[in-house]
Amino acid sequence: MTSKKQSSQIHFAILTSFGGKAGGGHLHRVQKIKTMLQKYLVSCDKNVDFVMLNSEEKGQKNWTSLSEFRAIIAKYAFIIIDSYEVKSKHFKALLKRQKRQNSNKVLILDDGARFLDFVYKRFAKKMCAKNPQKIVDFTNALRGIFVLNGGLSSENLLRGFANKLAKKTAKKINNFRTKKCAINATPSRLDFGLDFAILSDFLTNNVFYGSKFFIKNADFDFAKNKTKKRLIKPHIKDMLITFGACDKQNYTQQISNMLHKIILQDKNLASILDSSICLHIILGGFYPHIFKPKSSVSNQRIKITYKIYQNIPSKDFARVMRECDIAISAGGQSLYELAQSALPFIIIPTASNQLAQSSAFAKKTGAFLLKTHTNAKNHKIFHQNLAKALSRLSQKKRAKISQNLAKLELGKSASDIAHRFLG
Repeated sequence: MTSKKQSSQIHFAILTSFGGKAGGGHLHRVQKIKTMLQKYLVSCDKNVDFVMLNSEEKGQKNWTSLSEFRAIIAKYAFIIIDSYEVKSKHFKALLKRQKRQNSNKVLILDDGARFLDFVYKRFAKKMCAKNPQKIVDFTNALRGIFVLNGGLSSENLLRGFANKLAKKTAKKINNFRTKKCAINATPSRLDFGLDFAILSDFLTNNVFYGSKFFIKNADFDFAKNKTKKRLIKPHIKDMLITFGACDKQNYTQQISNMLHKIILQDKNLASILDSSICLHIILGGFYPHIFKPKSSVSNQRIKITYKIYQNIPSKDFARVMRECDIAISAGGQSLYELAQSALPFIIIPTASNQLAQSSAFAKKTGAFLLKTHTNAKNHKIFHQNLAKALSRLSQKKRAKISQNLAKLELGKSASDIAHRFLG
């Protein structure tokens, strides 16, 4: 009797951070990556097992300690890293192991090009050593490392890195060409001017920068459903307010209170608002406050009510987005879900790491970007700017923003990540 063919087992370690400090953005991203890789591996008749290691979780060895990090990369052949807790010391340990073993496959989510900056500094240091073999060893260690930044316009960071590296190498490249070094490939040149074949291959095949590599959650792909295109109503009736999984500073409460006051008092909004407004409040799983809605009130012109949701699954969140006419959101991962849903929004960044992608969304879609307030004077200015942004969200403006969001084509090349990383 012949035995059934056994599918091979692949073990992944996911090193991430989520909870009261880091919020939920990293968790949501690695969950989407996990789903994508599972689909790819199942199609290849391979079983997969994921171990999730959270730097905020108590009662376990913290992967951020260097000794534990070394133990993890020695144990698991496939590693996914998505955390701001990863530092240069971790990158150094990773490259050191890759130089010795070259057996790991590592996917690093690289917000702000931190890993690319590390590569630049290390590469420049190796060049200064005037030893071609060290450069070869260094670039060879990069073969199993893959870097992902699916942020809108993040390809500009890659171009900046490439230009900086090209300038650094330009003065010394001819010296290396005259030496007998162990580069077993013909040097090639990319459009942005890199001369070493191995490093060029790393940037061409292992680095995924740009929103075409954004990994989507299909629940939010409302804009791609041709039978259910978003209807832009003449008047705004349903408003979504979302400030991430944690919202330690309680922007949800501050903005909803401010919005309540603006709706009731600002007569400039009369032409774009419905006579009955519902504020849909999304509270994340790590929201540490008790949200207190204003009493449902009305004046002669308008009535305001609330619907509050906490820690809801993505399908329910997507459903709320489909029901709403506009959103007011922080500048985190929710922007991409709103974009998938083609829901016009006002962006209010709540952290410095949200500024770049918030600006990119505002520039590419025409969405309104507001700076947060830090004192009493700025609070008043912010109140005025929020009222002004709302007053400009006419039916025509909302339709234009919605159309621009639908044209972004987020994630159209995301399948390349699984193919190259696991292939």
